[in-house]
Amino acid sequence: MIYIVNISFMVAPRIHDAWLESLRKEFVPRLDSKEFGTVTFCRVLTDRPEGHFTYSLQIETEDMSGYQRIVHEILHEYSESAHKLFGEDLMYFTSVLKKIEL
Repeated sequence: MIYIVNISFMVAPRIHDAWLESLRKEFVPRLDSKEFGTVTFCRVLTDRPEGHFTYSLQIETEDMSGYQRIVHEILHEYSESAHKLFGEDLMYFTSVLKKIEL
């Protein structure tokens, strides 16, 4: 069974470049070091001007314990540092998906 932990980010334009750099240099390498499955990073495109950037980071894991590790260890640590760096200019939420074969 494959689960996908989806983290949706909404980023204010004024912090965008610094946030993206910190995500690439700090958060994603931390995920890689924990040996989860595929990590996919996407920009969410919309036909409506939003005033912010929206991204989706998806991390595959084989079981719900992997989801728990991501949320309670890695994301908790990220939350503390991101809030100090970016405050209210960065918002995000998580969801978990169960991959279904067609």
